[in-house]
Amino acid sequence: MKIISLWGYAEQNLGDDLFFQTLVKRYPHVHFFQYAHKDYQSQYWQEENVTILPLWQKSLWLRMPVSYPKRGGKNGAQVIIGGSIFQEDEAWSKNKEHYQKIMMTKQPVFIMGSNVGPTKSQSFTQDIKQIFQSANAVSLRDKASKDSFNELSHVSQAPDMILTRKEKANPIPNTLGISVMDQGEAYNKTIAKWVKKAVEAGYKVTLFSFSKKLGDETAIEKILTRLDKKTRDTVERCFYKGNITETLFAFSQMETMIATRFHATILGMVFKQKIFSVIYSDKTANVLAELPHRIPSVRVEDIEDLSFEEIIKQTQNQDFDWQETKKQAQVHFQALDQWVKGE
Repeated sequence: MKIISLWGYAEQNLGDDLFFQTLVKRYPHVHFFQYAHKDYQSQYWQEENVTILPLWQKSLWLRMPVSYPKRGGKNGAQVIIGGSIFQEDEAWSKNKEHYQKIMMTKQPVFIMGSNVGPTKSQSFTQDIKQIFQSANAVSLRDKASKDSFNELSHVSQAPDMILTRKEKANPIPNTLGISVMDQGEAYNKTIAKWVKKAVEAGYKVTLFSFSKKLGDETAIEKILTRLDKKTRDTVERCFYKGNITETLFAFSQMETMIATRFHATILGMVFKQKIFSVIYSDKTANVLAELPHRIPSVRVEDIEDLSFEEIIKQTQNQDFDWQETKKQAQVHFQALDQWVKGE
């Protein structure tokens, strides 16, 4: 049996948990080992081919060995999967050390589904290049990231991996989902204004939190406090707690989605919803720019200038075909497919 040591952001964030679940379901005859904190739970753990190795310290790095185990020996590989896992921030020195330890296992290493950035220095780009050079294959999710590593032939690029998921849409007419993030008071005020206008227009509104740790739930509560009781009582809340199936079903029922979280836009494509994106990061802007159809959007810093009526005007006739984009997303799995098959 093939063995994969799985690395990523295991912090009960819906986007990352969808990465993990998509991977382990694709390879049911491969066994996956993953480190995670003791208070982290997710539905993909229920898969028979997953073993979770618990960590008892809050910091991943306090519990990791000096050198990482080579699980599976010659039948083993290391997979690093996730979206924004290569950022130049205060955690980069520790993250860099972590990736270097993975490379030191001398097992095949596959980096899947990420983007690179924000980038502040040439030295950071050089760090990433050295890590990529040590990997067997790297798949990135936007051209802006890929362009910095065009000289590396084993680095590929494709639309986001979550687009490969086969999910059933269950749209209910006049439903509006809003994926919320902690983006400050101006953002909260505007979302509250949109919610009030939506309810007045006859929409059933659901506010979605993808990650408690990153502040989504707190942002929702702040938005709700800005609403009068009558409006507030009509608004549904969907908080992701590791319950992937339940969360995706609630998401699938939305006819229109105002997406702040990056993967809310991607899931909107999966479920063929009418999508409006609130751009809080260049990673969203880069991906939107590369799509074959134009998803309407606004930068979070410009959000106060946009009315709810304008959002509906820009999305009401939206009926995009994403089939070719979904097919292209399969590129992320090509190298690992070959390794699993022994090619």
